[in-house]
Amino acid sequence: MTNEELYRQYLSGDAEAFEQLYLQMQGFIASVAKDAAQSFGCADKETLDELCAEGALELCECLSTGEYDEARGKLTTYLHPFLRGKMYRYLEANLGAAVLPKDEMQRVKQAQRLHKEEMLPLDDIALSPFHTFFPKYPFDFPPNLTSRLDQVTAPCFALSLHSQLLSEANGSTFHFGPR
Repeated sequence: MTNEELYRQYLSGDAEAFEQLYLQMQGFIASVAKDAAQSFGCADKETLDELCAEGALELCECLSTGEYDEARGKLTTYLHPFLRGKMYRYLEANLGAAVLPKDEMQRVKQAQRLHKEEMLPLDDIALSPFHTFFPKYPFDFPPNLTSRLDQVTAPCFALSLHSQLLSEANGSTFHFGPR
C-alpha cells in the first residue's frame, strides 16, 4: 500500500494502518536524519538515532493533525520540511551552530582561498600572526592592542581554521551551521 492509502485508512480509524505507515516511513525518516546530520557536519550513529527519534515524534504529530492534503502532493513531500525543521532545531539546541560575524566569515573564506588557490600550507595560514594574511581588519587598533589581539584571537582562529582546512584536505566538508 502507498503512504497516502495508509494515511487515509488511519484517518478513518484504522490503528494498524498507522503502525504500518510508521514502519514504512522509517527509511524516509532515516534519510532526512542523515541529510540533517551531514548538514551540521556530524553523522555519528548516536546523533542519527536521536534525529530518527525526533523525526518519528514529528511524524506522529504531523499525521495526527489531519492537515495533509493528498491533492497537493505526496505525503513525503508534505512531511519533509516538518521533519527537517524538527531535526535542525534539535541539532542547533544540542550541538550548537557556530555563528560567525560577516567579517570573520570573510576571513575564513580568505584563508580557504589562500590554501586552495595560492597553495599555501595549512600551517602557514593557521599559525601565522593574525594580521599577516588578514591586514584589512575592519578596525584601527593601536599597535599595542593589535599585538594583544593577535595573541588572544589568532590561536583560537588558528585552531578553528586549521581544523576546517584539514577536514577539507581529507575530503570532508566543514561549514558553519546548516547549509
